[in-house]
Amino acid sequence: MQPGKMSPQRKTQLRVLANMMKRQKVRRLPVNQHILDIFDVAITPEEANFLIRMGTREKSYEQLMAIAYLPEDKFQSFLEPILRKGLIWPKEDEFGDKVYTLSPIMFGWFELFLSDGGETPEQVKFAQRLNEYFDSLKKSNFFPARNLMNLTFSRTSVPLQSIAAIRSYSEEELPISTIDISKTAAATPTRIYPAQSVYDIIERHNGGSIALMHCSCRQWRKMMGETCRFDMPHEACLALGHLARSAVEYDIGHYISKAQAFDIVDESEARGAVHTVYHEHEDIRQPQVAICNCCWDCCSVFGSYNRGLIPLHFKSYYQAHIPDLSMCTGCGVCEEYCPVNGISMTEESAVLDSAKCIGCGQCAYQCPTGAIELEYRERDVMLPMLKRSEVRIQ
Repeated sequence: MQPGKMSPQRKTQLRVLANMMKRQKVRRLPVNQHILDIFDVAITPEEANFLIRMGTREKSYEQLMAIAYLPEDKFQSFLEPILRKGLIWPKEDEFGDKVYTLSPIMFGWFELFLSDGGETPEQVKFAQRLNEYFDSLKKSNFFPARNLMNLTFSRTSVPLQSIAAIRSYSEEELPISTIDISKTAAATPTRIYPAQSVYDIIERHNGGSIALMHCSCRQWRKMMGETCRFDMPHEACLALGHLARSAVEYDIGHYISKAQAFDIVDESEARGAVHTVYHEHEDIRQPQVAICNCCWDCCSVFGSYNRGLIPLHFKSYYQAHIPDLSMCTGCGVCEEYCPVNGISMTEESAVLDSAKCIGCGQCAYQCPTGAIELEYRERDVMLPMLKRSEVRIQ
């Protein structure tokens, strides 16, 4: 069916479901026709009715079976595709019993639906309509709509994700394997406090609670015929805790060891990744559920910001600075890798925009002379939508 061509009953059904799913997180994604078109591709009428009856509260398996109006032998085959699509997230409650909850839209169902690396006709059409949704955001990038959006964003937005910087470690601390990435990228010692670093997060999720998934954003771009400018690995997203267990159980991802997780972080870091940490319900006070190794090309967050589609708001724990300008050679490598274009070059040296710095550490990592360092500074960083003349990616 063509986008927008659905019956009034179907549209009402999907709108009710979408409004329920958007209440599953702090950020309330506006439900428009583009969102409904995406839902229409991947959710059958029977699945939508079931999810609406399920509601937004946690349910046990028995409760789900009761609202499905199906016998147990048929219910399992009905529920399996819903779980594989990421529409429901299973986890353990405080008593250790398995419960199920309705997924949010984004970060949630949208990402998991493409995270198994598949390219079924349904997934391709899903990616096409997702692309149409993001293309539609370009219409808001004009004066005064852009200014109004930035003003509203600054007054009402809260940080939904946090940025985890990398920290150096020795061979005695952690196992390290060498990966040939066909690129010279010398890492220099960086003074970073250990709290909230990507390595510490991985350390806390050891023992069968880390799963590797395809990056849904790179998978989406790939199906649209685009390649990653940073040549990032497609399997680069780490699911943690109950999300990891769910990903493995329903063939969305596979378990990896702590050492393998460090290797993926290292490879992604060398290629220019930012380690974005996602939390339960996109509430940074809640447990961490995923680490995405993002680049400013493919990522639906960083890529959309650099295309002038959305503002940004992150919880950051570090800030870059140059303690000794004489160490900076003005090579421009830091400017190339900064995901938010927060570095500019003069004839002699780099100039860091502290208001834009998200504390990812890419500039410090890539700097060949070690001129840039990170200092601990916990803060919220909010970046307004770029003007069309400022966009980095057309």
